[in-house]
Amino acid sequence: MTRHRRLSWNFVIWLFICGCIVGFITNEESINLFKQQIGVLESKKIISPETMQSVNDKNYQIVAVRDSALKKHPLYPEIEKLAREIATRKIEQKAYDDLLQEWENQKNLANPQGFLQTQSELVTNSLAQLKDALIVQLRKEMVLEKEKLQKESQSQLEKEKKQIIGRYLKQIASEEQQYLQELAYLEKKQNSIAIQAKYSIRVDIGLKNKQTNFTRNDANIQAEVSPEVELKKKQQEWQQRLLELDKEQENELDDLLAKRLASLAKKENEIDIRYREKENYYLQSMTKEVQAAEKRRSELAKALESIEKVSALDQKTNLIANFNDKQRKQLENLVIKKEKLLKRIEQECLEGLNVLAIKKGYSNGILVDKIPENAMDLTKDLLLFLNRQDQNNM
Repeated sequence: MTRHRRLSWNFVIWLFICGCIVGFITNEESINLFKQQIGVLESKKIISPETMQSVNDKNYQIVAVRDSALKKHPLYPEIEKLAREIATRKIEQKAYDDLLQEWENQKNLANPQGFLQTQSELVTNSLAQLKDALIVQLRKEMVLEKEKLQKESQSQLEKEKKQIIGRYLKQIASEEQQYLQELAYLEKKQNSIAIQAKYSIRVDIGLKNKQTNFTRNDANIQAEVSPEVELKKKQQEWQQRLLELDKEQENELDDLLAKRLASLAKKENEIDIRYREKENYYLQSMTKEVQAAEKRRSELAKALESIEKVSALDQKTNLIANFNDKQRKQLENLVIKKEKLLKRIEQECLEGLNVLAIKKGYSNGILVDKIPENAMDLTKDLLLFLNRQDQNNM
């Protein structure tokens, strides 16, 4: 017996030693695994959300629509002004070429006053056509901008209407849940009273005064509000509450519609004012251009008078050729000025786009004629940036 007990204790001690060894090995493996995990975590760099977004969207190309960016640049009206002056100068240049050709063919200066009148009519008609075309274009742009504004306003209105309706649906659901709980309580109370009335046993003890008291107490219980009445009242209150919530929602939607319509009308009025100012600016500019053309016509008249006074044919030819070259060089200078200004505008647009791209964590952007796939359009942001820069420069 002692021997068996000794063997049992030896077996227990042996199991304990084996358990310690296994536990140590397992624990050591866990520690090593934990160290490895720490090492892995320490070797990884933490990537910020901005960097992660940049990594995920690295294939995106930052772009802006060239035509929109250039035409909305603060300096672009000067381009349009130069374009009109170039068009006017080309008409005048054609008249100069015709005059020189006529002079060379007939060896004589033919009707300079008639030529000047023709030149004046050509310039006036050209500017009138430009004015009409420009006004038509401005009004088309105004209509398109209003249509875009109306779509955005309608979209915003629908979004806010959904939010209001959703909020009221949530409120109705919450109050309905409370109403159903109260209704269930009243129904349970009604059922309990009905069961009590069905299975109650009255004991008549034959005492008149006690019978009288019992009758009076019973009458008091009957005088209390019955569950049926409470149920009906509660249902009526709930229907009334639904009507109130529906009316509140209707009023809030009406207020929202009135607010949005007022905001839309205000913005449309601002668009009207802005385009009227732009139209007046162009009309004033064209008036100045007509005056400038008249001034050039007056200079040409004086030049022709001095040519008439010269008797030698070669001198007359040289004078009118020199005058013609002067006008041609002025035209060429205008074209060069316009091209340089256009390049400057394009460069400023590109630099602004690059600034926006860097701020958003992307590579440099480009100007495109059409938005390609996998591209982020920053045209609106660019226009706001350019307008802010122009205001700062002022």
